[in-house]
Amino acid sequence: MVTRLEISTQRDGKVTRIEHYQATTLVSAEEDAEGDGKIDKWETYDGERLSSVAYDTQHRGTPDRRLVYAPDGTVRVDVDLKGDGHFVPASGAAAAPRK
Repeated sequence: MVTRLEISTQRDGKVTRIEHYQATTLVSAEEDAEGDGKIDKWETYDGERLSSVAYDTQHRGTPDRRLVYAPDGTVRVDVDLKGDGHFVPASGAAAAPRK
């Protein structure tokens, strides 16, 4: 069973973050990081580990940039230039260790 938790990060009564839990483990979250009432950040978890974060930098309602974190601490940058949900590695982006 997945549990949905709605959070007002600014404590003003407006939901700005929604977390989804499988049992007691966080599996994903969406956030209105800009405070405009629209989701623009998506997080995905693999167990206790953050596995990806996607952003809507074009304000079209879907993610167009994504950081994918590998278990060894490297990160890959993906882009969705067409806005069709198909991500490809960003050209010239190399895996770098996560801090």
